[in-house]
Amino acid sequence: MKKFLNYLLLFALVVAISELLFGYAIFQKLNKDKQNNYYSSIYKVGRYLYVGYKMSFPYIEKLDNSGGVYPVNLKKKLLGSDYIVGDNIYITKNPYKDGYKFHPFIDFTNAHGHHNFDNDFFGYRNRFDYGKANDKNEFRILMTGGSECAGHSHNLPISFLLEKNLREHYSSQIRVLNFCMNGYTLPYEIQTFVHLGWTLEPHLVISHTGWNDAFQFPFMPETFGKLGLTYALLQEEWMDILYSLETSEVFELKKKGYDSLIRNYNQEMFIDSIKKTLKKYNKLVNSSGSDFLIGIQPWNTRPHTKAVPRGKFREMLYANVEMLKNQADYFKMNVINFAKNNAKYQFKDDSIHTTPASAQLIADEYFLYIKENYNDKIASIINLEN
Repeated sequence: MKKFLNYLLLFALVVAISELLFGYAIFQKLNKDKQNNYYSSIYKVGRYLYVGYKMSFPYIEKLDNSGGVYPVNLKKKLLGSDYIVGDNIYITKNPYKDGYKFHPFIDFTNAHGHHNFDNDFFGYRNRFDYGKANDKNEFRILMTGGSECAGHSHNLPISFLLEKNLREHYSSQIRVLNFCMNGYTLPYEIQTFVHLGWTLEPHLVISHTGWNDAFQFPFMPETFGKLGLTYALLQEEWMDILYSLETSEVFELKKKGYDSLIRNYNQEMFIDSIKKTLKKYNKLVNSSGSDFLIGIQPWNTRPHTKAVPRGKFREMLYANVEMLKNQADYFKMNVINFAKNNAKYQFKDDSIHTTPASAQLIADEYFLYIKENYNDKIASIINLEN
């Protein structure tokens, strides 16, 4: 009897394993037929677990994916989603999940950071359908800036927190769009607004800015500096890849430290370039029918382990941001100078990225400014009584 039970158990085990193998074979055949690839079922498990993340933002409504909302980018492809005709191939066909991605009209894209978050059709940290018409009863705010504004160290970036504040105070008919990107200086912010932001008809554009321009300016050739065309040095590193030539020395020079890369020591030229570029941005925004607000971002004044290495470059960087902090209130534009209260904010052990609590403080200050200056306008747009 015991022997019979052992054989029966063995038979049942063989049947169960066969069932699993046949089922997995059918699963892979369906993948091949429908998606022309083979995916491990583990990716499907990951996909279902990942859905829980999207529920972290209850104040952002779910949007359909037909008009160019991914909440996806390359992460969606890795998790086994179907190919969508009309994909942005600069996002989905890029072999790298993280880091910067080349993109026409905006130079580079793909917001990234410490948290695993979703990006939209063009690589910005939104869940937004570019294919939908603008809602006439929706008050829209557009934010541009660098990695701090994009939310490099935040599970909920400043733009999300600001939107949450505004929706709780007014209604869900308020949207704050995050067009911030790792590494962006003011010229990149401007082209993002021109090519993507303009057609969204925002009522207010916020540039949360300062650090990246101060950081990159010493590396700029003089003519670029005079014209206010401060670009990200990482683009020089692409020269070798673009032309298959040893055209860029940035890789080698970086090994020697930032001091070896300095081209421009003119601090007065830096502040003039900032004024010139902000004035240009302000005029463009105003000509679109929107208002413009500058937020001079704070930086870390406490000792931290990921500090910029000591040397001439570090001296120039901090001289630049100090000058920006001291002159920003005289720009004859609308400015919130967060840098004047640097000690108020906590940072994630580097020079510029704030903690979640400090991101909330920044969002709260933007909220108070908007409530004070746009209360009547918001009420009229979203059909609320004062």
